[in-house]
Amino acid sequence: MARRSNSKCSCCKILLATGLLGAIGIGLGLYFGFITEDHVNAVVDKATDITDILKEKWDDIINSDPFSGMDNSGAGTDPNQTSDLAWPSNGKGGLKLELVNALDDRWDAFFQKAVADWDNGDPDALTLETSTSNVDPSCKEIDGKMKVCNDDYTATGWRGINELIYDGSNQIISSIAKMNEYYLDDKTSDDEKQYTMCHEIGHGFGLLHTDENFMNSPLGDCLDYSSNIKPNLLPGLINYQKLEVMYGTVGSDNKRTRKRQLRSSMRVDEKAKENQERSSSSSSSLSVAAMKKKHENMNVNKIVIPAWVKDNFHEKKKLLDFTGGTDGSGDRSMMSNTNHRDSGSGGDWVLLHKRDLGEIHQIELGGGYYGHVRVLLAE
Repeated sequence: MARRSNSKCSCCKILLATGLLGAIGIGLGLYFGFITEDHVNAVVDKATDITDILKEKWDDIINSDPFSGMDNSGAGTDPNQTSDLAWPSNGKGGLKLELVNALDDRWDAFFQKAVADWDNGDPDALTLETSTSNVDPSCKEIDGKMKVCNDDYTATGWRGINELIYDGSNQIISSIAKMNEYYLDDKTSDDEKQYTMCHEIGHGFGLLHTDENFMNSPLGDCLDYSSNIKPNLLPGLINYQKLEVMYGTVGSDNKRTRKRQLRSSMRVDEKAKENQERSSSSSSSLSVAAMKKKHENMNVNKIVIPAWVKDNFHEKKKLLDFTGGTDGSGDRSMMSNTNHRDSGSGGDWVLLHKRDLGEIHQIELGGGYYGHVRVLLAE
């Protein structure tokens, strides 16, 4: 904020000096007869108009955030401002989820700490279990689980990424989080690695960013964008509160969660109908009623994703390019809600949300299934 204050002070000095010189010039003109009273009145009227315009715009100039991106979606410190995407849950007892550690040993400590921090929230909405698999740089999806991986994924443009598969009822059915060692190498601080791990796992639960303004003070949670990440290495209270709204509290029947689900039911119904219409040509599409019934008592451990859905998502992700522009344009200046086809034709990705160091993209996979990609871009 100090940078804005200094900028404002400098502008005031310039305006004051300009006004003083103008007043001296007018005074000399009047004294020697070069400027008449009519000239002075015309200048005063024009100056008044300019002042009114500047007054209207001044607050916007001073309060504007140069890192604010293209729209206002995707972030918020209101506990009730949550994502429409969530793992299957009936609002009773919170979310129980398994996280699969497919990382190499160098990342194990960061993973274990992040999981413990998310699992021990207050309010507590998560019951997390962990398992270990073989190191898997390809990070293939596992039905009903979140998988976390690392590798040198080369100069992709992102240092951390979370990739979700969800269906027409907005239920997350798979999540993978990847740490890119091209940017998170041995020279990178442990703080940056811990922040990225906590950040991407948080997205895997369906959470949005808390704040996306790099200019303000850190909020103390790992879903807050900040130029100072030291205070943002852990989940914060606001993250735990949002999870409680989404999934309820461990060991209780959360009435607030069920009210939130009722409020959003109309949006879900409308989205499901839209998905059905868009996927009506696929024989594997589910009806709206069938999709809703499917998730009434779904257990994440019983989720089965068709192999062709995962294969399709894998191929579509190859078309995303975060290093340049869409269609080879050389920049990433596209607006939110823009359809784009990165790295060639056939992508059909949609940019849902954009910030300087973050983007959210979505693609229809067919059969009522969707892919959702959230990236933490490299600086």
